[in-house]
Amino acid sequence: MRRKALTLEPRRADQLQINVVAISRDSVWVLKTAAEGAKSLSGPDVARWMEANAGSIKGIISGAVSASKDWHFLLDEDSLALTARPDAPD
Repeated sequence: MRRKALTLEPRRADQLQINVVAISRDSVWVLKTAAEGAKSLSGPDVARWMEANAGSIKGIISGAVSASKDWHFLLDEDSLALTARPDAPD
């Protein structure tokens, strides 16, 4: 992933935050996969496909995504973890 990003923006390599690049890639990948699965770019068609198939999509950062008729945020409680100070030693 990092090598691909660096080939696209070699002059800005020192500015790339690979976690931001990866989560951005995941967002596009999820939408691409859903549109191809739905065989449509219609929002309702893509939403229906996501509701039925979101668990089959794996991202680089987000892992498996989650969607249902009432939940379209794609990240669920298994995808998130909170920490008080990730920069502080234990």
